[in-house]
Amino acid sequence: MKIEQIINNNVVITKNKKGKETVVIGKGIGFNGKKGDHIDDNKIIKTFMLNDEKEKNSFSLMIDEIPYDIIEFG
Repeated sequence: MKIEQIINNNVVITKNKKGKETVVIGKGIGFNGKKGDHIDDNKIIKTFMLNDEKEKNSFSLMIDEIPYDIIEFG
């Protein structure tokens, strides 16, 4: 997977092998990363993906399922 957008050090948005937008969580997964960088699969702890293709680009629905203490905007 490659980084599409960094939310914070522990949460990034990627596209999986099929091109579907995915939110991945892992300790330090976004630290010093930039768009296009490859993500080490060993760092991924959780993966979130929408099931409904109609809402493919609805990031807000995915982010609602991520525990607040992991996101911590600052």
